[in-house]
Amino acid sequence: RTLGARPKIKIYSNPENYFQELITQATQDTNKSSPTTSVHYLATLLNEHVKIHSQSFNLTLMGGLTPTLALLQAQSLSPKEQLKLYKKIGDFSLFMSGVFINALTKRVMDLNYYKNLGKRGYHLAHSVAAAEEIREVFLDLSLNFLSYIEILHHVSEHIGITTHTNL
Repeated sequence: RTLGARPKIKIYSNPENYFQELITQATQDTNKSSPTTSVHYLATLLNEHVKIHSQSFNLTLMGGLTPTLALLQAQSLSPKEQLKLYKKIGDFSLFMSGVFINALTKRVMDLNYYKNLGKRGYHLAHSVAAAEEIREVFLDLSLNFLSYIEILHHVSEHIGITTHTNL
């Protein structure tokens, strides 16, 4: 760098664009190939959690039920409500596993719990979703859940939320 040269600063129109770039870079850094629709889905997931950062994360769904109990009760819901619930369970599990992986090692509900819960949530979302494109995204998220945990963990390390832990 020459004296007087200024570092280049990128300006993003919204956090989702920033997250999309970070996730794309993380897929390359971790040698994971991901469909564009899944990368976009992850960027949207992170963007939504940035928007609700002031709200507390709560493990209760459907009138105070834990995700596991909510899965059991979901059969009584309409397919549209089932899809919302399954997506919420998958998203929450992926976010917790990828971003807060270090904290999960000290909890009763560990990474395996969230991994299995998230895979199941996305698989069930795939089974009830009507639109083919989103069905494929949910199937990809279910089948490659561990890869997406690693990608989100890589992004969270990059932005300083977590420190390196072997998956």
